[in-house]
Amino acid sequence: MIKYSIRRAAASDATELLKLNLEFNKIETPIGHIVSSLSRIDNPETIFVAYSESGLMGFACLQITQSFCYAKPNAQITELFVQPLHRQKGIASQLIRAAEDFLQERNAEELTVLTRKGNKPALAFYRKHDFKKEDELCMRKLIA
Repeated sequence: MIKYSIRRAAASDATELLKLNLEFNKIETPIGHIVSSLSRIDNPETIFVAYSESGLMGFACLQITQSFCYAKPNAQITELFVQPLHRQKGIASQLIRAAEDFLQERNAEELTVLTRKGNKPALAFYRKHDFKKEDELCMRKLIA
């Protein structure tokens, strides 16, 4: 089994994150945008990466929100990806654990995730990690 570790992403990871995001989302985000995002001190997004001596293997993106309506912050996993070659090895679970540890340090109350209804592997994975199905409906509107 390959040895890997989990850490927060750094601007130096931008090139590899670009490749992983292209593989996952089929979107080629400009490298400058990725570097800028990873370099921002006030960035509301925290990215965790799984890496080995051969490079990045996956990532998890976490957004924390604070509202006057709630005493504690809430968070959402907006992206979670592990390369197919490295799946079923506990990497996604460790990425989730890193996000949860990070959130506990920030006194967050809730972690949510959105995924497609038909994505059975993802649904099973999140259930395994104690995520519960909600009856809320996600609605989307494109602006522009």
